[in-house]
Amino acid sequence: MQDLHSIGYDAIVYGNDETNADDTYSKLAGDLADGTITAMLTTELHPGPELLAFKDAYKKKFNVDATPFSAGAYDSIKMLAQVIKDVKSTNPKDLQKGFNAVQGFKGMTGN
Repeated sequence: MQDLHSIGYDAIVYGNDETNADDTYSKLAGDLADGTITAMLTTELHPGPELLAFKDAYKKKFNVDATPFSAGAYDSIKMLAQVIKDVKSTNPKDLQKGFNAVQGFKGMTGN
């Protein structure tokens, strides 16, 4: 933000949900962060019991807070494992068919 400010950039800054996953951005940007618009996963605003348990376990294991991408990555691997089990293969074409057939997968970050 300081670099953008130093060159006279005076427009709205948009960020993804990682921008506000913790206080790193606001600490680094200081007052220049004011007015920044960011996306936020709904699960971060209204976490279910599975996500809360995941965040607690993550903090205990790694001694840092889980970000929205931590839970998303966990869900992705969980879905991949299920697809491999269902199609009994790791061949990319088989996996593609398996992913296309997924219905009702419930992860911590949504369906």
